[in-house]
Amino acid sequence: MSSINPNNIDGTYPIAGQDNDSQGFRDNFTNIKNNLGFAELELNDLQTYALLKAPLGSVAQTTVNNDLNYTQLIHPQLIGTVEAFSNIGVPSTSTPTINWASGNYQSITLSQATTIQAISNWPTASLNVYAKLRLQVIVPNTSYTLTFPSAVSLNISDIQGAVGQTINFPTTGVYLFELGSSDGGVTITIADLVNNYQTMAGNISISGTFTTSGARVEAGYQYNNVATTGSSVTVNQNVNQVIFDPASTFNSLYITLPAGNVDAQTINISSTKLISNIVVYGNPGTAVTPNANITLAAGTAMKFFFHASESEWYKIG
Repeated sequence: MSSINPNNIDGTYPIAGQDNDSQGFRDNFTNIKNNLGFAELELNDLQTYALLKAPLGSVAQTTVNNDLNYTQLIHPQLIGTVEAFSNIGVPSTSTPTINWASGNYQSITLSQATTIQAISNWPTASLNVYAKLRLQVIVPNTSYTLTFPSAVSLNISDIQGAVGQTINFPTTGVYLFELGSSDGGVTITIADLVNNYQTMAGNISISGTFTTSGARVEAGYQYNNVATTGSSVTVNQNVNQVIFDPASTFNSLYITLPAGNVDAQTINISSTKLISNIVVYGNPGTAVTPNANITLAAGTAMKFFFHASESEWYKIG
């Protein structure tokens, strides 16, 4: 409530046509001075603390800075709100730092394997607030990976293509992750807002005709009936069974196991016909032990195991 009191100024004084006591003048002047002092204090408060939609030209403001310093807005009804967008583009280094304070929606374009050193300037834990950052990642090449800092630890194991802190992208395109923290960025949760997770509960039903050619993935297995001598086949991600169904027995097959695997993932590979001299590779550039001169008899299977800390596949059966 304003301290200005216009009622303590006598607007009828002095009275025309009579001798007026000088005390009345002094009272009016004193009250006018006091009210101007109250007005100055209140205007200064408004200029310092009020929310503005444009600069105050009368006091030579050039910009508006409505910094609420995390104070509460209680029961607001918001219409047409927006969030600040920051386009990082292609970072100048392979180890950039992302500044939370630059905007709640940011975009980064990969041009190489990129490791985010830190996500900085989260609201401090003492404020007891939850903050989020939506990070759009543009992936022009599937050989480019994105590694998050160790603070991004909650839910990252469920992100598609995650191996530890590193995300392997199965296809080119645009990915969108939401990062959130309530402890000043010490612990950060991640969620994929566009793509599926590694696991899905329940059953999937498909009605109508489902047609594929070549290799196809259904319910966790990959079926291939077009392999011939000297063929090269890459195993799809999120597959536990690979079945070869060639027209006849043949020699020489090159198999590449998938990248972006979770620790202890296993893949069984079997064939309906004899395949001899199989060579198995890891992806990307990882070893398989042992990996060469493998013979797969008809109706039998071989099993491979992925050890994430070594980024290495092992033949275990």
